[in-house]
Amino acid sequence: MDLSDEVLGKIESHLIDISPDTDSENSAVIPDHQFNNLTHYIRLKVELDAKLDLKSVAFAVRNAEYEPKLYSGLKLRMSKPWSVAVIYPNGSMMVGAYQKDVLRSAKMYVRILEKFGFIKDSLSVRPPTICLTKSYYDLGFNVRLAKFARDFVGHVLPLRVKRRSVVSFERRGRAIFSHDF
Repeated sequence: MDLSDEVLGKIESHLIDISPDTDSENSAVIPDHQFNNLTHYIRLKVELDAKLDLKSVAFAVRNAEYEPKLYSGLKLRMSKPWSVAVIYPNGSMMVGAYQKDVLRSAKMYVRILEKFGFIKDSLSVRPPTICLTKSYYDLGFNVRLAKFARDFVGHVLPLRVKRRSVVSFERRGRAIFSHDF
């Protein structure tokens, strides 16, 4: 993932304040460290060009969750490849999966809906658009977030880098770069 110099400068300025969690008072500032275990999560929006009756979809398809009183969308889950799709009555579908599986998952969900007769033709489906990307980096050490007590929620410290970009740090040593489109 290529970030502009301005974004990298803001990230580095925030990294100076965060030090590895060690017992000594004068613990070192984040060392020059290659990020390990890089993973990307992507959310796509697919327009199905069809109005759907979500109740009948929920009864026909396995691993479907539909609670209209709690949420207006129907959730479909798949284990191989691991992905989640949320389908709305107006025919839009949000598919979230890891980078290598996201397009394949979107095609599989469209194929499932076509197989059960909820979509007439998969060729009428518009090409997907990217809504969100997240990159997870393992820093290799725990991060001390106590001095930012008023800013972090749970175990995560979010820092807004640009208008639609956020960098979050977790206590267990993971940095999350997310960008909304």
